[in-house]
Amino acid sequence: MKSQPIISNQTLSGWALRYRLTTCGERQIVEVLLPGSIIGLQSLLLGLQNEGVSSLTRVSLCVLGGVAVGELFAHQPGLARGLVNSLLQDQNRADRQMTLDAKTSSASRLGHFLLEIFDRAGALGGQNQRWCHFPLQRGDLSDNLGISPTHVSRSTSELSKLGLATIPGNTLEIIDRQALVRFSGYQRKHAEVERLLL
Repeated sequence: MKSQPIISNQTLSGWALRYRLTTCGERQIVEVLLPGSIIGLQSLLLGLQNEGVSSLTRVSLCVLGGVAVGELFAHQPGLARGLVNSLLQDQNRADRQMTLDAKTSSASRLGHFLLEIFDRAGALGGQNQRWCHFPLQRGDLSDNLGISPTHVSRSTSELSKLGLATIPGNTLEIIDRQALVRFSGYQRKHAEVERLLL
């Protein structure tokens, strides 16, 4: 049996969201896509039909396609390792998110998510020591964290009142990183660097 050719995309610039639709037809964001993220590989390899991608900003893509999975692993081991690494990082973030959802307050989850995005953007050079571009809106945060927009507003206000982080406009400002790390339980066990594979 021949293996399926991989036809996928990689973000070169811009921010996007990968989401799934629930049985009720509601959007659940499963990943924030930054430059270097692979789009569509999970759907192709796992046959998922209820996934979609929407852009938050203007996005430039590179089409990765035409190589069968078996050929990729046999003839392009470096690229294959990069794709597997990308999938493992996605899974690691999803596992952490699921654990947080069950064990922490809405404000702690939001704080953890903000630090994760801040560090991912920082690995790309898109920030200074306190702030980075942040195009996600309240509805996006709600759909990502699985909490209501009202809880997003309350959690954002709580982080701001505690002097931990603010989201003015399309900017994320981490005011007191160490205190936010303690508050959210954020742990970064190893560097997750968004890598441009090409």
